[in-house]
Parts: sequence; C-alpha cells; structure tokens
Amino acid sequence: MDLLVALQDAHALARGRVAQITANDWERSTPCPDWNVGQVTLHLIVGMEWYDAMLTDSDDAQARGRIAGLSTTPESAVAMLDEVSGRLLTRFDEDGVRKQIAYPGLEPFAGRDLAHFSVFECCVHSWDLAQALGVDGTFSEELAQIGYEGALPFIDRIRDTGITEVPTADQPSGDSAQDRLLHLFGRTP
Repeated sequence: MDLLVALQDAHALARGRVAQITANDWERSTPCPDWNVGQVTLHLIVGMEWYDAMLTDSDDAQARGRIAGLSTTPESAVAMLDEVSGRLLTRFDEDGVRKQIAYPGLEPFAGRDLAHFSVFECCVHSWDLAQALGVDGTFSEELAQIGYEGALPFIDRIRDTGITEVPTADQPSGDSAQDRLLHLFGRTP
C-alpha cells in the first residue's frame, strides 16, 4: 500500500469513527490515559491542523496561532475533521511535499514522516474511540503495518516527550500488526 493511500484510509477510518459519536458519548472515557471521547476527537483535528501548519507556516508563532483555541462539539466534529483532512490530504498529494523538510522552526521532519505520524495517530485514536463507543475497532492489517513501521523510527522520541506512556518491551512477533501498533502506544488490544 502506498503511503498516500494509507493516509487516505487512515483519515477515512478516523472520520468513520468520529461520525459514530453522539452528544451522549462526548464525555466517555477512552483507553487514551486521561482523555475522553471529546478530547481524543479534538486531538485528531488539532493533530491534522498542526501537520498542515508544519508544512505551510513560516514560523512557530504562526503555526501555534493556527491551533490555539481550537475546539469542537459532537455536532461540528465531522465537518471540522473533513475540512482539515481534505486540506492535509491535498497537501500530501502535491509534488515534493513528502520529501520536503517540514517546518524548520521546530525539530525538522520530512513531510513523509508527518504522513506516517498522521497514519498511526488516526489508527490508534480510532481504536481508542471504538473502545469507548463499544464498536469494532479493527482496521486492515496492511494499514496497521504501515502505521507500525512508520511509528518505529520515532518511538524513542515519542517516549522521551512523556506525552504518552510507551512500553519499552517489544510485542511478540506473532501478534497482528494492529496489536503491535496499539502496544507501541501502551494500549492492550
């Protein structure tokens, strides 16, 4: 599977999960420590907005200004996700963007790395939302494998941020790619 196709599939997975959320679900807890359904949903939107800002904005203040104060509701979440996802997918489809060094004011990332980040974030957080909603959280093994392989080069940097608890023990190789990806981010499938 091509990275752009994986990115499209991951965004569609996230959109499908967010579309299932009702106002009654918004405060439900998720497997993502200390985050409820509304917070995970906002994180998906802010993450995509941040990746787009890293590819297009000229400085840190401009990029941070774009995401400052973003909020969503169960009624607006799908439209917000559609808008930012559509913009980001278009950006990643532009010639050279996946080779571009994203946002020199921060730790540099290649555009391709940001695409991988978006894939694994959409997969993991779609699973989180599925668990909170009590629906099937399975996604394709091919998408999970791309997410897993895309996360591996960055897992130490992610672990060092302390943003999430990332286990240090490897998942047994016999598990599915989805299970290995979820394990990387401290989830127990």
